Formats: sequence, structure tokens, C-alpha cells
Amino acid sequence: MMKVFLLVVSVLSRASALMVTMSSSSPATTKLQGRRQMMEQAAGVLGAALIAPKPAFADGAVSPATVQRARGIYGGRIAAPKSAVDKGDFAAVA
Repeated sequence: MMKVFLLVVSVLSRASALMVTMSSSSPATTKLQGRRQMMEQAAGVLGAALIAPKPAFADGAVSPATVQRARGIYGGRIAAPKSAVDKGDFAAVA
């Protein structure tokens, strides 16, 4: 979501900078070239945002298999404080 926001900000800032440099008395061909350049820049920014590596997201899956695996690896240290955590006593696991 942050990439999309940064992309929009980047495109808008480039567009506003380009529009400031263009004067209202310039010929139509210059305006078309300015618009073409702005669209090329926007396409470049969009392409870079889409090609950039994506972050890894943990899915947080909890299944009986992962619970059993955790119990096997870490033993009772995980299961023992469950009642304290359910009561809201997080100091028991700190």
C-alpha cells in the first residue's frame, strides 16, 4: 500500500514540476511534447514499482500440524503459560 502511495506522490510531483516549467504561451507542439515526456516518466515510475521485489508476508497459519511441531521442538514452554495468557497475565511469559 505504501508503494502505491509513493508512486502516486512521485507521479503527481513530476507532473506538477513539468506543468510549472511549461508556460501558457508555448506552442501546442511543445505542450504535446511535455505531456508525452510526463507520460513516459509516469510509465517508468509505474514500471519500476511493479518490477521491484515484493516483501515477504508471513501468513500466520495455525494448524494442528504446526502446533504439534512447535510442541515437539519447544516442549511445554509454549503450552504451559496458555492459561495465564488467556487471563491477560503477559508478565508470565515475559
